[in-house]
Amino acid sequence: MLSSSSPADLAMAGGLRSNPWLLARAALRLGLPILIAIGLAAAIWFGLPLDVRARLALTVFALAIVGWCLTSIDDTLIALAAAAALVLCGLTHARNLHAALGNELTWLLIGAFIIAAVLRASGLTERLASVVLSRARTVRTLFLATTGVIVATALFVPSTSGRAALLLPVYLALAAAIDDNRVRRALALLFPTVILLSAGGR
Repeated sequence: MLSSSSPADLAMAGGLRSNPWLLARAALRLGLPILIAIGLAAAIWFGLPLDVRARLALTVFALAIVGWCLTSIDDTLIALAAAAALVLCGLTHARNLHAALGNELTWLLIGAFIIAAVLRASGLTERLASVVLSRARTVRTLFLATTGVIVATALFVPSTSGRAALLLPVYLALAAAIDDNRVRRALALLFPTVILLSAGGR
């Protein structure tokens, strides 16, 4: 019988068999999230003096965090699975899940991400980063100009998550043009801090 595996898959499987270190890393990558998920679920279920509904809700939340942080599964699938689990466990009604899809906040977030994607695809954010870099002569000037740009985006994109998606390529362009690791770390702290603190500016 012919195998349906691709040559790349066969080569990877051969590499894993011939290299115990790669095999151990692959097993750890697969097994660690499962072990952490089981440990968190057990700690919540047996270690917290809460009623059944509260423990179920915390367990679903903890498993979703493990899926987001420690696996390569698409974030949307994990979120939908968590929402479906809440409905199946009887913690919420299906109509609440359907109502959330029509909520104005949900569509505000979707619209903000669409705007951010269009601006990124058009190259506007990269051009904005080049303008900021060309006018900044010192680190202080760079940070002040960057802060002003981030605060200004609160007037046009009200969603904090949408602004983060919009400004990510700006940060990456600035970080790529800066050689000093300390400045890059400070810049990495500046972006989320100003985005969060300016969220009420609209």
